[in-house]
This record gives sequence, structure tokens and C-alpha cells, in this order.
Amino acid sequence: MFQTSEDNNKDYLHQLIQLYNKNVYAGVIGVITGASFLAYFYLETAPYSLVLSWYLILILLSLTRLIIYKIYKSGNFFSDESYRKAIYYNILLTALGWAYISFIFVDFANQKILLISLMVLSAVSAGSMTTMAGFTRLGFAYISLSILPLLIMNQLYNKEIKIELSIGILIYL
Repeated sequence: MFQTSEDNNKDYLHQLIQLYNKNVYAGVIGVITGASFLAYFYLETAPYSLVLSWYLILILLSLTRLIIYKIYKSGNFFSDESYRKAIYYNILLTALGWAYISFIFVDFANQKILLISLMVLSAVSAGSMTTMAGFTRLGFAYISLSILPLLIMNQLYNKEIKIELSIGILIYL
């Protein structure tokens, strides 16, 4: 007869998950496209094995996201809550994969690589907001983990376009 608060929360979570599921393929395509684009440019400045390992990790995380989605669709997850946790862990690990590039690959003396990195990270982060619609905190965490390391490293190492790039990143956030 009457729905309890717990029932409403379960319904709300189920609706959020359905919204996420509508966009899961777009999110995976965005990650793979962005990683492919950056890997191409990073091969100019970073060791091949390092770029390849980073690229493969992001591809595996993307494929894992699809596998988790398929398992959920087949009805083999215990609950929506366990699926939500799997989504969260996967997306946060993916964000850490994006953050990794700020510390390893970006040559702050090479403005071309720096600006390409910023553009791709901005595009991937913007696209993630569609994929994670409804999971507001997760989206904020994803963007923060992806872009803030680039801002911090830019402040530490880049002398030429430090202010301009920092303002651009802060406006984006």
C-alpha cells in the first residue's frame, strides 16, 4: 500500500542506474577514443612500454565496465546497490588512470602536448557528465581526479603559460 523511505530510495537508485545504462556505451567509446588519441601523441615524448601499459589499463577498465553492465543486464547481480558499487569503483579507477598522465607523460616544456592533454581530458570529463548523469558526486570526483593533477603539475613546472592554462582549467571546473 504505502511505500517506505527505503522503497523510494531503491526506486530512485534503480532509475539512476537505468539512466547510466543508457549511456554506458558512449562512456566507453569516449574513454577509448581519448586514450587512443593521447597515446598517439605521448609516443613522441614517453617510453613506448609506459604508454602502452597505460593505454591497455584504460582499455581493460573500459571493457570491464561493459562486462559489469552485461552481467547486470543478465540479472546476475545481487542488487542495484552492488551494481552501483561496481560502477563507482570502475569509474574511480578510470579517473586515476587519467590522472596518471599528468604525473608521467605530460612534458610541461612541450606546450603542444600540454594543450592536447588538456583538451582531451576536458572532452573526456565533459562526456563523462552525460554518462554519469544522476551520479553527481561520482561525476565531480571523476572530473577532479582527472583534471586537478594537471592543474597542480602545471603550477609546479610550467613557467610560460601557467596563469592562462590554470584559468582555463578552473573555468572548466
